[in-house]
Amino acid sequence: MELAVIGISHRTANLALRERVAFRVEQACEATDQLRARGVLKEAVILSTCNRTEVYGVARERSGDMLQAMEMFVASYHRLAPAEMGSAVYRHSDRDLVRHLYRVAAGLDSLLLGESEILGQVRSRRWKLASAFGRKRRSVRGRCPWRLRA
Repeated sequence: MELAVIGISHRTANLALRERVAFRVEQACEATDQLRARGVLKEAVILSTCNRTEVYGVARERSGDMLQAMEMFVASYHRLAPAEMGSAVYRHSDRDLVRHLYRVAAGLDSLLLGESEILGQVRSRRWKLASAFGRKRRSVRGRCPWRLRA
């Protein structure tokens, strides 16, 4: 299984770009359905706040083009030229993705260190994240932050 995330945040993109790439809740639901329907991803989850937008996904099959396909989808969905997102996009896969998600959920990668808005989103989407990351398989269960308690 290949896990991947692409995103932009306050660290990589200016406010204007972050606003253009943000997903409202209904858009995030629609976009994840489209990512699956178009065959870009087997499973998808979108986390979006005013300071970051991230698309998490599980590949249908191992492919070096998955990250690029995810970026192209986000650009197309928001009617941007891919070059407009350019170097503002970051990419993580497999173990690096899990490490990144923990940092985000803990507020360590937030504009205000320790802010909890993103943790609330991770918690509210934990079942979808669990499904996307193959929670039913014991080998993956321990890698995912479902038990986010202090």
